[in-house]
Amino acid sequence: MLEEHQLMAHIAVIILMKNWQYGYTKRWSSYILWTYYFMKPSDSTVNMEYSFGVDLQFVRWLIRVSMVLQCYGNKLEPAKGRQMPIHYGASDLNVHTISSTLATQLPHAVGAGFALKARQQPNVAAAYFGDGASSEGDFHAAMNFAAALSIPMVFICRNNGYAISTPVKEQYKGDGVAGRGPCYGMATIRVDGGDPRAVYSATALARKLALENSCPVLIESMAYRSGHHSTSDDSSRQVCSRLVSCSSLG
Repeated sequence: MLEEHQLMAHIAVIILMKNWQYGYTKRWSSYILWTYYFMKPSDSTVNMEYSFGVDLQFVRWLIRVSMVLQCYGNKLEPAKGRQMPIHYGASDLNVHTISSTLATQLPHAVGAGFALKARQQPNVAAAYFGDGASSEGDFHAAMNFAAALSIPMVFICRNNGYAISTPVKEQYKGDGVAGRGPCYGMATIRVDGGDPRAVYSATALARKLALENSCPVLIESMAYRSGHHSTSDDSSRQVCSRLVSCSSLG
């Protein structure tokens, strides 16, 4: 017999998933879920706030009451309510706790990959981040450390063209995020984030390269955000500008 708080948590899972599915289909590309197909449960996953689909690990996390308790921030969850909602971590699933601060998870992911290498485990570390995080210093430090130390890991960037409301044209002048990989001596793949099979294939290849050659691999998943980042964000301007850009290409 489930206790009352467990029953409420199970009900909350359903509500949470409905909201998550809406947010996912409205805002993010298929890259989130499809990258996980070739990530093993024993790999170290270091997520950003919006890689929630990877956190869920499909069915496995749906039945984890602790995830929902964390959203409530009550005394029954591991952090005892001292962490923000959706900033979940689970050591038994090799999922590192999410941080709101941009790019801070990337050096942590390098450390996780270094630990896997030192233990000679047949696993990789996966680091998720967005184009906004690629403008932070921690991104460059992590890329350099990973390449110099030959860390078996995969950097997975979701480039949806905007860091909140700042377009990428105001973030960099080069060829996206993928253009930086070769500068660090890193194998790099750019993929259409809306194409499930392309994301599936890219992730499979990246993990294979990282594991067999003990090296980092960068994936840039080109995505499209059709909704607001937050209620203070006017995405209609972003959508209109994208439509104008597409029409100009014929």
